[in-house]
This record gives sequence, structure tokens and C-alpha cells, in this order.
Amino acid sequence: MNKLNTIDGETLMSRPLQPLNFVVDTLISQGLHILAGSLKVGKSWLALWLAVAVAKGEPVWGMQVKQGTTLYLCLEDSQLRIQNRLFDVTEDAPASVHFCTESRILGDGLTEQLEQFLSEHPDTSLIIIDTLQMIRGAVYDNTYANDYRDLSALKRLADTHEIAILLIHHLRKEKADDVFNRISGTTAISGAVDASFTLVEEQRGSGRAKLSCIGRDIEYRELELRRNADNVWEVTADSYQQPELLGSKVVVLLSALLQNRSQFIGTPTELAQRIDPVGTEGITPKNVSKKILQSVEALSNAGITAVIRRSNGKRLIDLRRADSADNAGTSVADPVDPATAAVTPRVGQQEARRELIPGQTERLPLGRKTHPWVGQACRPLRGHPQADKGGGLMATFTAIRNKKQTAGAMLGVLTYVVQAKKTVLDGACLVTGSNCVPQASYLEMMTTKQRFRKADGRQFYHFVQSFSEDDDLTPQEANAIGLELAQRAFPGYEVVIASHIDTAHLHNHLVVNSVSCENGRKLHQNRETLLAHRQLNDEICKAHGLQVLEAPEKYPKKKRMKPGEYQAGLRAESWKLDLIQAINEALEYAVDRESFIENMEYESYEVTWTDTRKHITFTCPNGRKCRDSSLHDETFLKENLEALFAYRRAVGFCPGSVEPDEGWIGELTSGLIQLGRAVERSDDLPPIPTPPTWTDSKQRRREAIKKMAMGQKFSGSQQWEQSM
Repeated sequence: MNKLNTIDGETLMSRPLQPLNFVVDTLISQGLHILAGSLKVGKSWLALWLAVAVAKGEPVWGMQVKQGTTLYLCLEDSQLRIQNRLFDVTEDAPASVHFCTESRILGDGLTEQLEQFLSEHPDTSLIIIDTLQMIRGAVYDNTYANDYRDLSALKRLADTHEIAILLIHHLRKEKADDVFNRISGTTAISGAVDASFTLVEEQRGSGRAKLSCIGRDIEYRELELRRNADNVWEVTADSYQQPELLGSKVVVLLSALLQNRSQFIGTPTELAQRIDPVGTEGITPKNVSKKILQSVEALSNAGITAVIRRSNGKRLIDLRRADSADNAGTSVADPVDPATAAVTPRVGQQEARRELIPGQTERLPLGRKTHPWVGQACRPLRGHPQADKGGGLMATFTAIRNKKQTAGAMLGVLTYVVQAKKTVLDGACLVTGSNCVPQASYLEMMTTKQRFRKADGRQFYHFVQSFSEDDDLTPQEANAIGLELAQRAFPGYEVVIASHIDTAHLHNHLVVNSVSCENGRKLHQNRETLLAHRQLNDEICKAHGLQVLEAPEKYPKKKRMKPGEYQAGLRAESWKLDLIQAINEALEYAVDRESFIENMEYESYEVTWTDTRKHITFTCPNGRKCRDSSLHDETFLKENLEALFAYRRAVGFCPGSVEPDEGWIGELTSGLIQLGRAVERSDDLPPIPTPPTWTDSKQRRREAIKKMAMGQKFSGSQQWEQSM
């Protein structure tokens, strides 16, 4: 006996699901529907016009349609009658609308005929069957069970192929308080379909009728229709309020919330109070999460990423503004939930640099460069001997450390790497799969874990494969190389390969399932295996004529920043200024040592920070190492960073929020920017900016913070207040 495939409520309420697709927006969704009306009321005219409109992609009563092939089983008509009607409803019938006047019946080959048509026309979006009676035969048992059985077969067909099937049916002559109770047959007909439509004429021959609509996925509505001279039903009134409702309102309100900030983290109650404090927009803690999950695509188009997660027993909504580049060596625009994906990207640094003209390179004081065909800023690898001579980023392979290893974390990473705005170029999706279908990769990976009973422990591995700008590589070629690497490095494992094209250089994201789909073996990675992967990556890249990153030359350590280093920074060639900038960006969204290290690792910097060592050691993407004491400023010393995190914990610092006035991190960033601007305006090198100095009050605060960080308690609140 197969085990029930269940999902808990907490996971379900936090999971963004694919929104329901509509063939006719807000009216006809994918699934099984029934249109019932009296004899000769004009149901067939309406069905014919609808089939033609969907095939041509023309709006239906002002509502957008999902254009595709349509099939009209006009089983009560002849080809001559259909031809005459076509000349009335349209000037030009497309080849994508098909008509059939004869078919088999349910239970005797009809579903097989429809399956054959769908296999020959995979772009089909709508099938109309006129009428239901004609596909049930002359003799049938009109019982609840039989009605439900027959319609269930058609519903399974519609759901399997993600199309809409519309059944034309009749109404009883008897009057009823509820017009839907007049649908001929048992109540199983209304119960088996996703939506019911009734067409009732005001008066026989008046040419005016009311279309009543009700369904599982649509709002109840009534449309007043008028039949024109061409026998086309036109809408004269509609009771339905076009959803300027909560969905679009949420997008507008969240866009306004993140206009002057890069991130918001809070409970649904806190978010609802923030965006709709007086309740005028109808936003409540109960519906705000729902509307966010149902508006993921709209929010993404508005430049906002949203993740709903739980932390310390609370449901949190994590909103971030997506306005900076993303890759292994740059700041990330569209983040994955740090609690679920263990990646804490930063945003907000590139907003002032987004207005770039393709083909131009902006002079940036902090080592930023733009790609000729992407109007985004990024930080290429610097300091490599070849790169310093004008070459760009070499081919590299980097592991992303994802400490949070849960199913939700894996889903978050997969959702992030396959975003359409990052992977779609000229209509082509640059996402492939090794041993899996990318669109169903999460389900396939979870199925593999459950099949081999290895759903615990590490869930996935995440790697980034980057290429040089000088290789003149197409996105398709980059994706093919990533697929080759995945097949050779991880045989028997499900891997999603996503090529990102929204940054200054091409790079692939590889998300690997931790359990083999062939034998259930758990994948284990360490420094040795990573080295082997890099060697394999170099081998593949060299075979394709690409550049690889060689071991950098060793340069003598510098005790102070020389004028030439400033000039190198202005030319986007200073690896140390790149490191300083990366540290500044990482600190902006770090609440503790762990999150700071994760931020740096996402920028392809390795951080060695232990309690037994006096200094912090940073390893740059180009292989160079640098201690905190060599960064020309005491701000980045180990003890000062520890004091900063202790201070942030004490004041309840929220990542992305504005640092308090007494904070000192912003001073260095401002000084560097001012320095760069001054250099651009003058040929003379200005003096090196003075590091932030500790005033007496700051010194007392520093001592207090150090005591707190060491676990010492203060004798009273007065001492703390004086120190703060």
C-alpha cells in the first residue's frame, strides 16, 4: 500500500505555488466547465465566437485570453452551418481553430480521440463540446454516480493537459430560485465541474440575456449580454469588480514600502500595520501572506522578492528590493531567504548606478564595471596578473556554503536560480537539468530522498561556475558547459543548471541533490572534492578554448595604501578596494559573525575567523589573502567587528535598516566615495581619509560593548546609559 503524500499546514502556508492559469482571464480557468442555457438561446453562437477568439488571441469582453489551438466539437451541426456562422462572427478564421461534427462517446473512445488530438496539437488551450448529451449516447443511466463518473473522466483530461474543457448543456424549463439548480441532470454535474455558467434570455427573441457565473476559482458574477446583428454576444454590464483588489494593491503598497529601503523583515501583523495602518485598503494579517504568495510573479516584475518563513515560532515575511547584480562575485539583487537558503544577499548598493547606456563603461570609485550588453554593475575578479592587464574574469568554480539544510532551503535556492528575468534570453530559457526536469526538479529531488529514506541531513549543494568576458561565450554555450560539468562531476545525481545573464558576466548556478537518484548514495563534499571539481572544470573549459584561473603571483605586503592603489581603484583594478567594498556591503546586512561570513562567501570571498587566531584572514576570488590589519583602517579589526555585532544585538539591529546616528560603519563608506569623486575632479591625489576616531564618549561606549561581548554584567542601568 502506497503511503499518503501529505504536506503540513506550516509548509503549505509558506510555499509559493504556481498561480492558476486562465484561458479567459478571471472567467474560464484551466479545468472542466459547463455552459447551460435554454433551447435556441444562442449557446452555440457564443461557443463558436469563444473558440475563434481564443485561437486568435483576441480579448473576450475586455478580458485577456491564453492564445492557443482550440477544438470545437459541434456535434449538432453540419460543416455548412458552421461555415455560415463563421462568416458572421469573424472576417478571418485562423488555422488554429478546429471543428468536428462527429466523435465517439464517453466510455467508447472519446477520451482516446481527444488524447490523440492533444498529442498532435500540444498548444491546445480550449476544447468545447456541444453538447454534453451528444457524447453520452442515446441510452444512458441518468444517475448521480454515472453523471459524476462521466464528467470526472473529462476533468482528469483537462487537469492532466492543463487545458479548459467547456461543455454545452441545457436548462430545465421549470423555474427555480437559484438558476444553477435548473441545470439538467443530477447535482453531480454541478459538483464535478470547476465552474458553471447559465445563459438565460430576458424574453424569448429579445436578444438580451444574463450570463451567471459561479465556480471554485472565480468570483460569482453576472454579465448582461446583448446579441448584435452578427449574432455575437456583447457585454453591456458586469457585476464583477476587476481585481484592482488586494492582489495589485499589495504590489503597489509593498513597492511604496521598499521605495526608500532595501529590505523588510517582520510578522504579517507588523507588515499589515506598516502598509495599511488604518485598514482602508483591506489589508489584514490573515490575507497579506496569501496575497503575497499569490502575487510572487507580479512582485518579481516590480523588483521585489518575497519569502515567508518561520523563526523562533513566529511567521516572518522577508521582503527585499531587487535592484543590484547577482553572481558569485558581486552583490545579489534577488535574494533567497537567508533562514531557508543560508544565503544573505545584499541590495541597495547599485541603485545609483543602474541608469547606464549599453556599450558604455562608467567610472566607479569602488571598482565597479559594466558589461557592454548588460546595463548592470558588477565586480569582476581583480588582482590576477592577466586580469590586471585588461583581461576579465577567468573561468572559476565556487561552492556556496548553505548552512540551513532543509527542504524549504532547497526550494528557496531552486526558486531563486531559475527566475525568468535572470535566465530567459530572447524567449529561450537557459535552465537545464541533469537526471531531472528543471520545472519539476524540487519534486523529483524530494521523491528521490523519500524513496531511499534519506530525507534528513544535508539536502543539497550549491555551486557557481563563472566565465571570462574575454571568452566571447554565448549564454547557450555557457549552459551547455555547465551541463557537461554536472554530468561528469555528479553522475547519477539530479542537478539543475541555470545560466544567469542579468549580470556583467555569464555564470551558471548548479544546485545538486544530496541523494543519488540511481542508488540512493548520499553525496559528501569537502575541500578535496571541491579541488577535484575545479580541476575538472578547468579541463572542460580548456577543451572548449576558455581561460582558467591560474595561481596568482605573490606580491609583497603593503603596510599602507599608496597613491597608486587609489588610482588602481578608480580604474576598477584594485583587488584590495574591492575587498573593502565587499566587507562594507557584507556588514550592512550582517547581525553576527556567521551572517557576515555567509555574505562574504556569496561574494566568493573566503573568511577565516576563529577564536584562537588574533586576526581575520580574507581570501579573495583571485587567490590573494589579506589580514584585517592590512586593510588600512581599524574599523575592520577583529575586535572592532565583534564589538559592532555585540552593539547590534544590544539595540536590536534589523538587517537593511538605517544604522543609528552613533554608528560608525557608514563613515568609512562615505569617506571612500567622497575620495573617489574628489580624485575624478582633480589631478592631485587627495590625502588618505582618516579612519574614524574614537571620542571620549565613543571610547566609553566601546569599553561597555566589549564588556557586554565578554559576558560581563553592569552594576546598574546608569552605567550603560552613560556609556551609550
